[in-house]
Amino acid sequence: MLDSKILLDFRYYSDPTYTDYTKQLGDESTGTATITLADSEYIYIGFYKPVAEIFFSFTTANTNANTLAVHYYSTDSSDWASLTVIDETNGFTTDGFLHFTRPVDSNDNDDWGTNTIDSDELYWLRIQPSATHTETVFNFVGLVFSDAKSIAMYNPYINDSSLLMGQTTHLKMHCAARNQIIQKLFTEGMIKYDSSYARTRITGWDILDKNEIKDAAAYLAISLIYFNLSDQPEDNWAVKAAKYDSMYRELIKTIYLTIDKNDDGEIDDTEKLAIVQHTMVR
Repeated sequence: MLDSKILLDFRYYSDPTYTDYTKQLGDESTGTATITLADSEYIYIGFYKPVAEIFFSFTTANTNANTLAVHYYSTDSSDWASLTVIDETNGFTTDGFLHFTRPVDSNDNDDWGTNTIDSDELYWLRIQPSATHTETVFNFVGLVFSDAKSIAMYNPYINDSSLLMGQTTHLKMHCAARNQIIQKLFTEGMIKYDSSYARTRITGWDILDKNEIKDAAAYLAISLIYFNLSDQPEDNWAVKAAKYDSMYRELIKTIYLTIDKNDDGEIDDTEKLAIVQHTMVR
């Protein structure tokens, strides 16, 4: 079952109709969304708090060159405003992240506010292409800690087609690594307290600086890829899996994380560098 605390709302808008693909794209194996995004149309992505990056994966990527204009709802102007982004997807032509620079107003105050799209009040992003896309099949829109680029830094051959086990990418392993890391943080005692002082699990979105976790996630994802290839306890794949798992375990023992205690999506002084092991985030 999909966890609403990690699920991004995804709406495709072709005037005058919104189409909700939230459930299809919230998990790597739930489903797909086929969209031919025109330059007059929008994709809206919303969440209960601001986010700093979103990962996009495609079964069939767009092939038309374009740039993505990304807007947020400005509390200063009460209107949509341009957001500075780093687009690793190159206009939805390849899997990758959209990274966002946190918007501020003229007084250097946080400027991203909620607004209502298709009856839901959230922190929305509006995405529009500069040119009409070819038919694009979205497979996943959400959060991972590792991707093809990050694992290739530690193993340049890991994305070879011979290691994909019939898949087009290692997305399932990246999602599995994310889930295992969050579960480990929980079992090690990293929790949050909500406004009524009730214990609550942290999610991947609570880790505000993903650079703090990406190396450990890359090692774990590579280990899972090799383990998936293994069919004997001591075969070559199992040995490789154990090697990278050991590297992951050594790194995760000493890692520090910046955890979002107050769900504002922003790094505050009191949120910096909470040690992983036996930490309760208050």
